[in-house]
Formats: sequence, structure tokens, C-alpha cells
Amino acid sequence: MKRPLVYDITHVVSRLAITSPTGIDRVDLMFAKHFVGGEPALATVAHYGFRRPHVLDANQARSIVRMGRELWEPNDSKRNRLFSRGLDKSIASVTSIRGQIDKLLWKVPRLLKIQRLRLRDAPRTHIPKNSIYINVAQHLLEFPVFFKWLNARPDIAKVFFVHDLLPLDHPEFFPAGYHKRFEKRLRTILRHATALVVSTESVARRVEAELQTRGRSNIPIHIALLPSSIETSRQDQDAEIELPSAPYFVMVGTIEPRKNHLLLLHIWRELAKGPGPVPVLVIVGKPGWETEQVMDLLSRCTQIRPHILRLSGLSVFQLRKLLAHARALLMPSFAEGYGLPLVEALGVGTPVIASDTGVFREVSQNRALFLSPLDGLGWQAAIKDMTVDGSSLRAEFASRAAAFRAPSPVEYFDKFEAFLSSL
Repeated sequence: MKRPLVYDITHVVSRLAITSPTGIDRVDLMFAKHFVGGEPALATVAHYGFRRPHVLDANQARSIVRMGRELWEPNDSKRNRLFSRGLDKSIASVTSIRGQIDKLLWKVPRLLKIQRLRLRDAPRTHIPKNSIYINVAQHLLEFPVFFKWLNARPDIAKVFFVHDLLPLDHPEFFPAGYHKRFEKRLRTILRHATALVVSTESVARRVEAELQTRGRSNIPIHIALLPSSIETSRQDQDAEIELPSAPYFVMVGTIEPRKNHLLLLHIWRELAKGPGPVPVLVIVGKPGWETEQVMDLLSRCTQIRPHILRLSGLSVFQLRKLLAHARALLMPSFAEGYGLPLVEALGVGTPVIASDTGVFREVSQNRALFLSPLDGLGWQAAIKDMTVDGSSLRAEFASRAAAFRAPSPVEYFDKFEAFLSSL
């Protein structure tokens, strides 16, 4: 890179007290690891301020990345053992074990350190002239005051990651009023952006159409499939997680209406009636918004309770091991901008059953079993088939998964840096 880089690490810092990272959390940390986590750091680090950004030095930046990795990619055998012991207990015990560990060992000192990082400027550190500013997470973009400083720096190229435009296209899947907040974020992006980054051709086409209607069709867009940190993890054999003894399926993602958890819970209620074996459904993710129906079924439906396991706070090593031994990953989402769990499952050779969407076909390289998110009987039949030992359907899609070429982090960032060099 000829031009100096400025990586906005505000979102990573704001999430350092959260034990269960979202997809955007993990993507943001992946970028931070690449640009500021190494020695020497490739980028200066900025954190929002009201009149100007706080600028952190390389040591502070590496400290933030290290804290993120300790929290979201732990390799602590004691914590993993304690967490694994809860897997054969109730849902409440799994959550409480991890919560107690985090509260006692991590949270209080971390919060104090986070606050110091938010308020401190590094002496003699500044944003270099002719820099490229990179914002991956869209954190607080609905508050343009944090970005007014960019107006005074026309020498800086501003690059924003647009993950999707789903809040505009499907406001029914988001909290009330969220589409208005997202609209403000988009206006901030378009006010400042020199270039945009997206993760699929499908999202790029949608963004291009939006730019056309807003008179900003001249903004260049970089398109590349996102890699996953799980694909480069090689410690899953040592990850101490007790796997279910029965055949199991995995669903990964925040519990929210768009993910369509209800479809699977109703299918499991039917499977529990018999005849035939009943697999375990492992739900990895924290409750999000408008989850009343899902949580009511999980807590009150006695038929499915023995067959559902809900987890959160897994390390990347534990998640990789969980996915690697599953009968399949299930992704019945109504809409997605990407789908990291799909990449992660296929990357370890696990079959995927997914909604038939353009994004999922692109991300999976057409190697998943695609069904309508409304086809309950189709999903139920596929799950029943793959539960049985020797399933030819599972063998077929395991073979397809084995041929999947996972996006490479090295190739991804080589192409990304080449794009930045063109600005």
C-alpha cells in the first residue's frame, strides 16, 4: 500500500464486553487483526470523538485486537472444560456457567480498560495526510456528528463496507423504526464515501440500483466473498466441547424473525411425535428482537425440550468442531446479506440445507440443498433423511461440501488492498 491506512476500530471496542459475537463483530475483528493486529501495524487506528476522532497508537491497537481475540477466539482450556460440562444440563445451566466465568474472570477489568481506550489519545499520533479511512461495521453512522471531521479532510479517501440493504427492503424483519435508523446510516455513508465494499454480486446489484436512485452511481464498489476465521482454525481437535451423542443439526445466528427459527421448531415438534429417531437441534446464538414465539416454544413445549440445545459464547474452535460433526447446517432464513455459517460449515465438509436465495447460491457455490423457507414439509423430509445413518442424501451433499473452495483470507486481503491502491 502506497497510501497510509486508517482503520476505524470503534465498533470492536464497543463490543469487547459481549461474549457472543455477531457475524459483523467477527468480520470487524478479522479486518482489525489484518490491519492493526500484526507487527508492524498496517494502519493507524481511529475511535469516534465528537469534534474529531481519537487516534490510538500501534500498541493500543494491538491491545484492542488481543482483547477481542481473547474474548471471541479463546483457547483457554479451563474455561472450555467448564463450559462443556454444562452441555448435558439444562439450557439455563449452559448460559449461567459461561456467564459466571465471564463475570468473574473477564468483564469487570475489561470494562475499565475499554473506558480508558475510549477516552485516551496517543501522544504524537495523528491521521496522516492522504490516508484511506476504512469503516467496516457501520457503528453509529446514524449520528453524523461523529463523521463531520471527514468534511475537513478532503485528502482522505473514505471506504465503507455495506453488508446489505435488508432494513430498507424488509423492514418487517427488524425492530420498529430500525429502517429509519438505517436510512440515516446510509445517508452518512453516501455523504462521505469515496468507495464501497460488499461481499456478494447480489448485494452489489442491489446497492448499485440504490446508488442510481440517489444520484451517486459514480462510487466504485469492491466485490469479494468474505472468508471466515474458522477456515484457518486448526485447533478444533483440542476444543473441549461435549458433542451430543445423538445425530444433530446446527443452526447459527441471532434469534430473530428473519432467521426463521420457528420453521425448525415446528418441524422438531412433528419429529418428536415419531415414528423414527429424533435428532438434536443445536441453536447457536443469543436472543435478538421479537423472539417471544421462539422463546415460548423453547421454554414451554415439552415435546421438543429434550431435543433442543441452545448455546451461545462458543469460541471459533468450539464452533468449528460442532459444525464438523453435525449431520447438516440448517439456514432457513427469509433474507440474508451474506451467510458466514454457510461458508464455515461447507469449509469443514458439512452438508448445508439452506433457503433458495441468490445470495446463498452465490456464497455456497451452489453446493447446498436449496429449499423454500416456506416449504416446511420439504425441510422436514430432508432432515429426517439425513438423520438416518447411511443417508444417500447426506452423502451426496457431503460430497458437494468437500468440493467447496472456501474464500482465502490471504487472497481476500490481497485483492482488497489492490482495490485500495486504485483509489
